[in-house]
Amino acid sequence: MTDPMTITLARAYLAAITPPPLMSIHEWAGQNLHLTSKETSRPGPYDPHVTPYLIEVLERLSPSDPCEFVYLMWGAQLGKSMGMNAALAYYMAHDPAPCLMMQPTVQLAETYSKQRIAPMIANSPALTAIIGDPKSRDGSNTLTLKEFPGGMLVMVGANAPTMMRSMPIKIAMFDEVDGYTASAGSDGNPVKLGTERTNAFPGRKILLTSTPGTKEASKIEAAYQTTGQRFYHVPCPHCGTMQRLEWERMQWKDDRHRTAYMDCISDDCTAPIYDRHKATMLPAGEWRAEFPELEEDGEAYGYHLSGLYAPLGWSPVSWPNIVRKFLAIADDPNSEVVFVNTTLAETYEEFSGEEFDQGGLMERAEVYAAPVPAGVAILTAGVDVQGWGVEVEIIGWGAGEESWSIDYKVILGDPTGAALWQDLESHLLQTWHHETAGPIGVTLAAIDSGFEASRVQDFCAKHRRRRWYAIRGVAGQGKPLWPKKGKRGKKGRGEMFYNVGIDNAKATNWRRLQRVESGPGCIHFPADRGLFWFEQLVSEAPRKVYVKNRPRTEWVRRGSVRAEALDCRVYGYCVLHSFLNSRRTLEALHAALPKLTPVAAARAAETARPIAGPTKQQATQRQRPRAKPKGFKPRF
Repeated sequence: MTDPMTITLARAYLAAITPPPLMSIHEWAGQNLHLTSKETSRPGPYDPHVTPYLIEVLERLSPSDPCEFVYLMWGAQLGKSMGMNAALAYYMAHDPAPCLMMQPTVQLAETYSKQRIAPMIANSPALTAIIGDPKSRDGSNTLTLKEFPGGMLVMVGANAPTMMRSMPIKIAMFDEVDGYTASAGSDGNPVKLGTERTNAFPGRKILLTSTPGTKEASKIEAAYQTTGQRFYHVPCPHCGTMQRLEWERMQWKDDRHRTAYMDCISDDCTAPIYDRHKATMLPAGEWRAEFPELEEDGEAYGYHLSGLYAPLGWSPVSWPNIVRKFLAIADDPNSEVVFVNTTLAETYEEFSGEEFDQGGLMERAEVYAAPVPAGVAILTAGVDVQGWGVEVEIIGWGAGEESWSIDYKVILGDPTGAALWQDLESHLLQTWHHETAGPIGVTLAAIDSGFEASRVQDFCAKHRRRRWYAIRGVAGQGKPLWPKKGKRGKKGRGEMFYNVGIDNAKATNWRRLQRVESGPGCIHFPADRGLFWFEQLVSEAPRKVYVKNRPRTEWVRRGSVRAEALDCRVYGYCVLHSFLNSRRTLEALHAALPKLTPVAAARAAETARPIAGPTKQQATQRQRPRAKPKGFKPRF
């Protein structure tokens, strides 16, 4: 008869050497994980079918799959963190292994531990049974280190990865890699450093995730493009055609975001696809590779997923809210970048200044039906001051910041004398005939005070009630178009001036010049402008440079072309936002304009001749600026 103690020891030994039952990550998580309100808007047991697109990803990360590398180029709020945490929990409680979680910074690693890992452990019995009490003194459970039988979880920042330098890793997860520094000092590339720690382990798993950043600088896009590039395909709820959900096919009526729907890719299917249809579409979806030949070795898989795939009920990323977010951008460069990166999960492509054809812009010039077209709601003026006088552009703005150049004038004179400022005053006080509203004047004016600052500030102070502002252009990405408040000179002396973000304005102008269809953001030009004006309008081009290994856009003058037309346009756009910052809308302004009767409009049209187009000779010749007065000295 066998000794009972021997039997017990034998059973314990067999349990220790017996591999865990074959179970995928999503299966184990469905049985063992409990999500709290701190982790998700839908607390309760982990349900892999809420995010069906995660199931294949978790299969790749499971030990039964030979895949080693998984790359997720995903938008925000798609359950990526839940999937990543499910994989970590699996390799902590079910198939123990040394694990690494890397965030862009140490602070973010600590925050992730508090807000994501700690609640998951506290509410999952399978984890609490193996993770020590964080209040104990044995040091096995700290903010960035979780020890358990058979392994540990180390959480580090990409800016300080030294903690993992000497430790072997089997499961490495690199989160938001586009936010990593290119090099962590003497430690080198943090992703490469972490990956090298996995070389000793067969069956290793390496996960890279991120919302993408700028084109050609994005780490996640570079990794994704080495794979078969998988996209999630779902069936049309009406005809069953498998297709990707693409922003280009999103439609809505007027500016009403609640009407959002998507067209089916099938020409034979005309029924609209609505956000509610995702309830049946997502569970029936499947991942398909664009380049399946790159997956033949089964080593690496890349997945792309935009916010359009967010499960039904995740209201912040519903289709109507995505459209609402898009409509609110108003072409602000910073907001547009965020939308492209985090919602569409696409890299933001830096625009190139070498592609612009000034002659092509000139060919788009129009003959207005009236000096001020019907779509204009408000007029602004941008004024550039030089040693020989001023240049002024009057700009009309309509719904969606569609704009029309109304007038451009060069006023010669001495900026230190009174005559020039009288001429400028007279010009800004005149009215222009609006196609449907009669005569209208300039509502806002921005005058550059970089030259003869005191003269400009005194002039604007005189016309403060007319909302004529002295401004100074401030370069640099992220500078607001219009500040919350103005400034005075040193020690609070002198009249008020306003620092405006010219780089953001230039970026918006550059992007809008590329639009050829009427509508929000489009720029219209009158047919009387010559090539010289268009050359000035694109006189500066964006160039990407790297400062401390981070991309940044600088604006560079193209040869010897002058830039007054560009400066005027930028100032006129910035001052518009002094008005819009007060929560007034261009649509409301347009609706409030007086409406001429048809008879009055016809009579006014007879006296207000439309702008004549240039002759063929004028259109092909480079226009020269007017002669400068004696003693003219450019300030650059």
